[in-house]
Amino acid sequence: MTRWVVVTDARRARLLRLERDEATEVHRLVELEALVHAGRRQRPSEVFTESRPGLRASDPGAGLHATDDHRERHIEEWDRRFARDVARALAERIRGTGGTVVLAASEHMLGLLREELPRFVDGVDVKEYAVNLAGARPAEIHDALAERGALPPRRRPTS
Repeated sequence: MTRWVVVTDARRARLLRLERDEATEVHRLVELEALVHAGRRQRPSEVFTESRPGLRASDPGAGLHATDDHRERHIEEWDRRFARDVARALAERIRGTGGTVVLAASEHMLGLLREELPRFVDGVDVKEYAVNLAGARPAEIHDALAERGALPPRRRPTS
């Protein structure tokens, strides 16, 4: 049974596969693909015309108040699209292979992926972990998920 691992936050996602060397019985994660959410890697001043919401006077002499430019909604939609891209990339990788998907993501992205995965990925067991490992090395990801019981340890215990 193939085990697929997806680690993601709002800025990047990585797709990995668990492989086992039959001779040494050592497990290791192999990174297959990395995706970057370009909009989240930029500062607000690089994305929006104004670096922060503007000010506007409602009545003459009433003073100024902040206007809502809905940037939170824009960012949420970008995150939703990124989650969709991650789900689509995973579906392309696992098509016809089945197995288990271990999903380790920030809480925000975990919620978005929970909505998007069923649209693209069917017939696989998905295990979810609310932990952000997107910036970790494959060995660190493996160890963190093995501690949670999601993956076997990298080395077979010696007796």
